[in-house]
Amino acid sequence: MSAPGTCVPKQIRESLPAKAHQAGQVLGPVAEIVDGEVQGDQSAGAAQRKELVECFEDEQRFLLDLRGNSWDQANLTQFKELFGLREEDFSLRQRKAAGYFLNRWTKSKWMRDQRGYREKIALILSAKSTATSMRPVFCRPWRLCLHPQCPRCNYFLKVAPVNFDFTGAYDKATEQGLHFVGLVPSFTFSARTAGLHFVLRKLPNGKPKDWRHDRPFELERDWELLNGDDDEPLITTLLDRLLRYPRQLKKLGLIEGAFFQPEYKISFHRRKTDPTNLQVVDAFLPHCNLTITTKHRPDWHWAYECWQAWQRLCASADLNPVAAYPDLFVGRHLESEEELTTWLSYSLKVEPFEEWYAEAVKSGCPLYDLNAQFSQSVFSYFLVWSGKFKGPHRLGNLHPNHRHRLVQKRPAREKIRAIQETLRRIRDGDQSADLSSEDLRLLDLQISPEFLQLQRAIRTVRQRGMQPAPIKVEPEDSL
Repeated sequence: MSAPGTCVPKQIRESLPAKAHQAGQVLGPVAEIVDGEVQGDQSAGAAQRKELVECFEDEQRFLLDLRGNSWDQANLTQFKELFGLREEDFSLRQRKAAGYFLNRWTKSKWMRDQRGYREKIALILSAKSTATSMRPVFCRPWRLCLHPQCPRCNYFLKVAPVNFDFTGAYDKATEQGLHFVGLVPSFTFSARTAGLHFVLRKLPNGKPKDWRHDRPFELERDWELLNGDDDEPLITTLLDRLLRYPRQLKKLGLIEGAFFQPEYKISFHRRKTDPTNLQVVDAFLPHCNLTITTKHRPDWHWAYECWQAWQRLCASADLNPVAAYPDLFVGRHLESEEELTTWLSYSLKVEPFEEWYAEAVKSGCPLYDLNAQFSQSVFSYFLVWSGKFKGPHRLGNLHPNHRHRLVQKRPAREKIRAIQETLRRIRDGDQSADLSSEDLRLLDLQISPEFLQLQRAIRTVRQRGMQPAPIKVEPEDSL
């Protein structure tokens, strides 16, 4: 039994009709409701008892409406709305998985610091698609799920090793008079926005502040949208141009080396009312994140030469049938090793599909069609296109086998496996197993994710006094 007005949380109670809420305040201390019947002080008048019953009915009706929310009317990035769905739209298994993830996300600062982590998991759990997997929900540092869209696995398997590779690269480049610059060649359907975009000044946080543009297609017409299913040959042609571009810059002498990762973006647009189709259509376009080194001064003239090379390369492929305009972003030169690390982490990020969903909602796409189109297209595209957008790729002095390389080589696979075997013996209680001083330097999670599963053995090694430095793991995930 509970007093009226306290049957539901405060934020829900505040949205109830004023009459019902006032009735709960007046009769709360005097009477109670049991199975829909008024119990308590019999001196309460008939009018007051009637108001009390109406309050109870209003609250019950509100709760039924809340539990009756439809999947195609909910914002799928918000767990609060997902828990209000019907049982058939968000099952008990999905609710338990969501509760498990939110419990860990609340305790982990690292997880909270990852942009869009919670929203990604919400979209994965709520998707009605056979192409999705719940593995990222239960991913742990010592038991990686190895899912392509898992932020944790992406960090340990791609971002952290690359950060290790580029350790000291910025200082070496500065000594040799080279500049690090970030470029993003891409394509767009809009003739008004296509062109060269050069960053003149940056904010203290590194984001662009002032731009200079060159838009040669402003008087042209916009192209039709490309679809990831129907236009696969055309998208493959665009991807081929993106992979050729760094080699073309190297051939022209505009850069000394390149580190690049191809990506794609799926956008959603509202189309004219068509009773036979959904009102939301998806558009698929690839782009590429480049980190380059150059001996030239990275000013507007150099950026314009890179833009002309990109235009010529696209024109050589006869992109008119492909229906997309070339586009190029050129940032300011990276001024510190921290900026370089931030740009590399951005270049290797997981597809920000939670941002695609948020942009579609902001642009006015109706949820009842957006949810269906998003679940049908995005996760199936992940299966189809992930194998074609491989990377990262390296060129010139950013390749580990280059004669004048700026990056450092990773330890050999044989060396890593030998250390793993020694750690397993230590874990099993072998007192004779030992590690050399060179092996101890490799006991770093930033170098090899294989050591994540042997944290107990690494702790034993440190207790012996071999390695005093603490291991870098998340606080809630340490053993």
